[in-house]
Amino acid sequence: MFYIGLATFLLVTDHVQRPYLQYSAKRWSLITGLRGYLSSAFFVMGFKVLAPLLAAFVMWPLLGVAGVVSVGPYLTGCLVQFIFEKVLEKRQSSCWPLVPILFEVYRLYQLSKAMHFMEKLMFQMRGLPKSPELMEKSGALAAMIVTFEVLALVCIWSFLTFIQRLFPSRPVAENY
Repeated sequence: MFYIGLATFLLVTDHVQRPYLQYSAKRWSLITGLRGYLSSAFFVMGFKVLAPLLAAFVMWPLLGVAGVVSVGPYLTGCLVQFIFEKVLEKRQSSCWPLVPILFEVYRLYQLSKAMHFMEKLMFQMRGLPKSPELMEKSGALAAMIVTFEVLALVCIWSFLTFIQRLFPSRPVAENY
């Protein structure tokens, strides 16, 4: 539902803004052309995709489907964001800055839901008798929660970096 609503919102926004705001490759290059921004963005996005994949892969023997269920929506969101960005770039839409902003906020929501899911699984194991298998599973759940917390910090950092580049200081803004 979120992706359908977002697509509708972006379609309406593009339709309304198109007569007034033109797509500016110069403005986009001012954001991405700053020293270190592109390499940092590629590194962060790679980390945001590879870390949950690696965590789910490593924890698969202990968590099974629960690990995939916790990272699936997050990774789907990363893929959908990439698709939205490519479509808006192809259409030369002026509402392109909305996509990273909205997806980073939604990604934080997805991570909080994944952490809540892992915590619920931990609480379900609370009354069970202690065994080595139970201890390994609880350790795997804790590792997934820590992974999601680190990803949340990286997402916040990525979000703030994008906002900082989108609204640059006065000397850079004069180059528009």
